[in-house]
Amino acid sequence: MAYPITKPYIKLLLILLVVASCNNQKNTILSFENHSNIHIDSVVFSVHNYTHKMTNIQPNAIIKNRVYLDSVNLHSHSLTIIAKLYIKDSVFRGAVDYNDLSGSLKKEYKLVLNKDLSTKIISSN
Repeated sequence: MAYPITKPYIKLLLILLVVASCNNQKNTILSFENHSNIHIDSVVFSVHNYTHKMTNIQPNAIIKNRVYLDSVNLHSHSLTIIAKLYIKDSVFRGAVDYNDLSGSLKKEYKLVLNKDLSTKIISSN
């Protein structure tokens, strides 16, 4: 014997589908860790046709921003992340993360400015 689906169950199913689709958006975290004693005017992350800017970063600060990169034109095989640090409107340091295999974004890209003023990007899933 089959049981009919009632209206409350249909409403619940629709709500669950909407919530699941909202949680399924492409997002990643762009973060900057300033382990130096230098004030950074801005950090700019570039992912193909998308740029994200963080401004006025104090010494020894950590900034994390969740961004939704649905509008990024990803290639089928490669992905390049470029990060640049600016002091007084001039490029101070930078780093690049290049992936030639997957062409997809990772969960987080972290730019680190060390005490010795070297930089690196750490990507993680």
